[in-house]
Amino acid sequence: MLPDFDADGRFTRAEIIGCTIVLIVVTMFPLAGRVAPLYLLAMAGAGLFFLYYGAKLAASASRNAASRLVHASVIYLPVVLAAMMIHKA
Repeated sequence: MLPDFDADGRFTRAEIIGCTIVLIVVTMFPLAGRVAPLYLLAMAGAGLFFLYYGAKLAASASRNAASRLVHASVIYLPVVLAAMMIHKA
């Protein structure tokens, strides 16, 4: 769903990229005060994976790219949550 002022979807695609970058940065916050290389590697890998599909959507704006981004989010979230649980233990 696109807002009325963004008929061509450019704003929405830029917002997807911006929010994805913020999401990647926020997942790195638990590193504040302690260094966990495995956690950092997992978060960076998952974040870059998700950002890749977001960038593909921003470049092509096709339904197929949007569908792939949704599927990437279904993979991204369990990976991030698993890494957080493992790091917590």
